[in-house]
Amino acid sequence: MNQITWFEEEQTLEARYQNWKSQNPHITRQFYSQFNRLANHWVKTEKRFGSKMVAEYLRYNGHFTSNESDYKIDNSFVSRLGRDWQAAKPDLAGAMRNRELRS
Repeated sequence: MNQITWFEEEQTLEARYQNWKSQNPHITRQFYSQFNRLANHWVKTEKRFGSKMVAEYLRYNGHFTSNESDYKIDNSFVSRLGRDWQAAKPDLAGAMRNRELRS
């Protein structure tokens, strides 16, 4: 497996996430599209969902690949993608609960 290192080891998790996100806008678009679909479903059924569920759905169905490595979405970035989506869609943000960020 040939993996490209796309961040400096001493960078914070947030800095690594922002770098990854700028390198992979297609993943962000697909992630947000799936979030929108699930959020619209939630409005009708009042069922909640989470960032991890969306990431696993997209991974399982092979919807994308990262520009920088063999990994599609780093697990460390999943909650940040969800938070970014919530910031962009405050009217639907209640569809998802967040835990406190640890790093």
